[in-house]
Amino acid sequence: MIENTFLSFVPERDRSAKRKSFVESGRYGADHVPPTKRRRGGEVGLVNVLEHIVETLRENTSVSYLFLKPVSKKEAPDYLKIVKDPMDLSTIREKVRRMEYKDREDFRHDVWQITMNAHIYNDGRNVGIPPLADKLLELCDYLMDENYCYAGQKFLNTCKTSVCALQGIYVS
Repeated sequence: MIENTFLSFVPERDRSAKRKSFVESGRYGADHVPPTKRRRGGEVGLVNVLEHIVETLRENTSVSYLFLKPVSKKEAPDYLKIVKDPMDLSTIREKVRRMEYKDREDFRHDVWQITMNAHIYNDGRNVGIPPLADKLLELCDYLMDENYCYAGQKFLNTCKTSVCALQGIYVS
């Protein structure tokens, strides 16, 4: 009986009213309002463009099949002793999804890292692999140049369409 009496004194919350963001006190002081978890428009646009580019790179298996996953110890036991910054397309895709790229140059640097790693490890061993990595970077540059308007950012390192066509790179 006491429980029912107690509940009658608790006012019911108006569910139609919007909630106000609460102000935390403590570590950041009384004026700190936690940031919202919404994506900003520019970040979403960049993520969409980069997702499109990385998926196009991954789908172009004639160029990308060796760079889809991290190099395993089974495939190359000494790889991590020689290559200090390993990179692959699945890692890049995850970084895009986690919104770790702040601009196109950061994204391109990781694709460039794949190319550098291919040259560092394979130049004297597997002469067919570095040219594939070079084509991957050219395709990336072409796609970034093609999507320049959508990302709305200046990009300095571009690949000319004619170079990609001469190299036989297919772009969907």
